[in-house]
Amino acid sequence: MNNLQDLIAQHKGDRSYSKLAAASGDLVKSATLQRIATIPTGAFPEPKALEGIATAFNIPISDVVLAAGRSAGLSTEPMPDVHQLREQIFYWQHHTLTYKTALGSLHARIIKAKP
Repeated sequence: MNNLQDLIAQHKGDRSYSKLAAASGDLVKSATLQRIATIPTGAFPEPKALEGIATAFNIPISDVVLAAGRSAGLSTEPMPDVHQLREQIFYWQHHTLTYKTALGSLHARIIKAKP
C-alpha cells in the first residue's frame, strides 16, 4: 500500500502542480500540492486538499484518504470481523474439548493396559 507521496508520484505524470491544481477545480493550491508531494510531514492534510487530489487524478477519495493515513503513520489494515472471530473461537474451543476428551480416554486405556 502506498503513502500519499507515492500516490501523487504515480498519478502525476508530466503535469505541473499548477495544472493539477486547476484539474482539482482549485480545491487544492499548487504550492500545497507540491508540499504534500515532496515533503513528508506526518500530518494529515486538510479534507479539501484530499478531495482536490482525488479530483485532479480522477481516483476514489477513499484511496487518497487511506494513502494520507499511511503517510500520517496510521494503520490502514482492516479490523477483523468480530462475528468471524467468535466463530473461530467457538470452533477451537469445541475442538479443544474433543481432543482433550480423546486424549483422556487414550491415557486411561494406557494406564489400564500397564502390567
